[in-house]
Amino acid sequence: MQFSGEILSLWAGKKFPVDISSSLQLFSPVSVTNEDINNNSLFFIFSAGFYHPLMNSLEKTAESMVEFQKKGNSMDKELELTEKIIGAAIEVHNYGGPGLLEGIYEKSLAHELSLRGIEVQRQVGLDLKYKDLVLDDEFVLDLVVEGKVVIELKVVKELAPIHEAQLITYMKLTDCRVGLLINFNVLKLKDGLRRIVL
Repeated sequence: MQFSGEILSLWAGKKFPVDISSSLQLFSPVSVTNEDINNNSLFFIFSAGFYHPLMNSLEKTAESMVEFQKKGNSMDKELELTEKIIGAAIEVHNYGGPGLLEGIYEKSLAHELSLRGIEVQRQVGLDLKYKDLVLDDEFVLDLVVEGKVVIELKVVKELAPIHEAQLITYMKLTDCRVGLLINFNVLKLKDGLRRIVL
């Protein structure tokens, strides 16, 4: 069974008219009886980690499904954007090779993205708080692309789990669902890439 953004539908006898199948992507039906619905039993719709309790109202359930599908389409665009970023990073790496300073790769990648018509911000400052305490420590991210993808650049011997954990923290702080970890200190850039999706 594939889980690539399609919606897993629930059929419940007369509660779900046949014509709904034409407006939603449906596969792998799950059996639900009218008795289950009358008893307000909870059932779940799973698709790429998505779940939603079965509601008595078909309209609300359908709206929820469509909303999830919109989010899936948005995620597709973000993943497509990361492919463009990776292409730009490969161009930078091919031009300069490994062994340069992180700041040089950062400036070069930002310039390459701009040349390709992609909006990018460098050294993005974040206002941090701990509970009710405002932290005045300066904290900046390497790159943020179109407000959707956080990029953390490294020039290290090899990427470690802590680097991925740091990127996840940055993604949560910025509400970005997609992040790229790029280590330029490799012979082939594909060996220094990590894409993380929350």
